[in-house]
Amino acid sequence: MTPPPIASLEKLHEALQAAVELELAIIPPYLCAWWTIRDGGSRPAHLVAEVAVDEMRHLAVAANTLVATGGQPDLRPPCSYPAQLRVGGEPAELSLLPFGDAFVEQARRLERPAPVPEGLLTAPPPGVRLLAMGEHYGSVGAFYQAIVEGIERLVDERGEACVFPGRGRTERQCRWFGNQDIAVPGAAAALRHLGDLIVEGEGEVLGVCESGSVAHYYRFEGMQQGREYRCGDAPGRPTGPSLPCPADVEVVPMVRDPRMGDYEPRPRLHRDAAAFNAAFTAVLGDLDAGFDGEPAKVTAAVGRMLQLREAAGRVLRHPHPCGDGRAGPTFEKPPA
Repeated sequence: MTPPPIASLEKLHEALQAAVELELAIIPPYLCAWWTIRDGGSRPAHLVAEVAVDEMRHLAVAANTLVATGGQPDLRPPCSYPAQLRVGGEPAELSLLPFGDAFVEQARRLERPAPVPEGLLTAPPPGVRLLAMGEHYGSVGAFYQAIVEGIERLVDERGEACVFPGRGRTERQCRWFGNQDIAVPGAAAALRHLGDLIVEGEGEVLGVCESGSVAHYYRFEGMQQGREYRCGDAPGRPTGPSLPCPADVEVVPMVRDPRMGDYEPRPRLHRDAAAFNAAFTAVLGDLDAGFDGEPAKVTAAVGRMLQLREAAGRVLRHPHPCGDGRAGPTFEKPPA
């Protein structure tokens, strides 16, 4: 069933808020996988860290575009894990996992192109579809493509000044992410940035590289095949350096989807996990304030999110109370 087009500013704002929430949900699983790799200087750790940072930029682009079109992003509520992504006819879980085969398959499923390129050695099951804002899309990239088409349609029908009021309200946006200008003063910038997100996540059927960087999907596909993709490689035929199989990477054996309720019998563990959650929630609060008129807070909050590794490490040092692996950060909102 083809989802209806985005044909009103209200629906565009709903879609962009859904994109913000989707990016927020994706970031913690990538952080957990990164932090559980014992050799933080290894190639697998570097690849996952790059994707985590990319997703933070994707979040900023989605929020900037929502601000630019007259909306207001809400970045306060943390996601609860396992999160329900509702893939196909059945709910699909997005879980907090240590790095390994299960994480790589989850990431690959999330980033996969639609349609699946011919010749992939490990194609996902047929009919897998992502459900976003209550409507079916073939992939995350297809969801963003619907937003692109909605912006184009609304600009054609109503004019750019209506869709992007006040020259995109750039004074309320996070203009820079690292050395990249991600401001959205109007339609051209919005379409360019959103197009970059689509290619950066999924890649293209006949080319897995954009601006010298291999798309996320093919990074995880390469991990499963034990070899990195290079720019220009055909799907299913990576020719880059070899990679260790995910199961052979030494990791902290964090339990799947840890919860604060499991930690109550261990006061020191509970304290460390609560401190992590308080710090993460504060980061979300600063992100929310950053896109509500204090853009300098966004850059600072992203830096602090990356620095949460030390706080997460204190949690990961604890055995899980059930005796099966290690505890892990839960990314839960502290009680009021």
